[in-house]
Amino acid sequence: MINKIDNWIVDRTQRIYLWILDWTGIYIGSIAIWITVIGNLSSYLTYKVPPTLGHMTIIFCLTTPNFLISIIAYLEQDKKKFERINFRAIIFRASPFKIYWSIMLLTYLFVQFMVGEGIAQIINFPCCIVWMYLFTILVREREPKEWVRKQHLALERSS
Repeated sequence: MINKIDNWIVDRTQRIYLWILDWTGIYIGSIAIWITVIGNLSSYLTYKVPPTLGHMTIIFCLTTPNFLISIIAYLEQDKKKFERINFRAIIFRASPFKIYWSIMLLTYLFVQFMVGEGIAQIINFPCCIVWMYLFTILVREREPKEWVRKQHLALERSS
């Protein structure tokens, strides 16, 4: 049952991203960076008092790997190294780790909701799950839609 749900989420993530890629050309790394920023800002906003240097250090240490992984994904997609990205995606799709991580995060989210934490803190956990599923996407070359091609041709002619 859990594997079916996981496969459904992976399939939907793949379809949604390829649709977004064809219409906008945005890279996985860009989306991952923004999700990391949104999640961390939501955590930062939950503090009732200004965070101490210790809090800032913990947040920095926890988010630096996310940013580095996102930047590496962006650079690889920019350099069109699709084989490397897809190889990692296939390994990650086969890993049971993401299923257990998702269950753990969803359980924690439920507990946070029941305890009455602020909505900003609750935003962070779905961001973590979405960030994780972004790296199960198999990437291909962009196939811009016809309307996007016409817009680019019009811009090239006008300049």
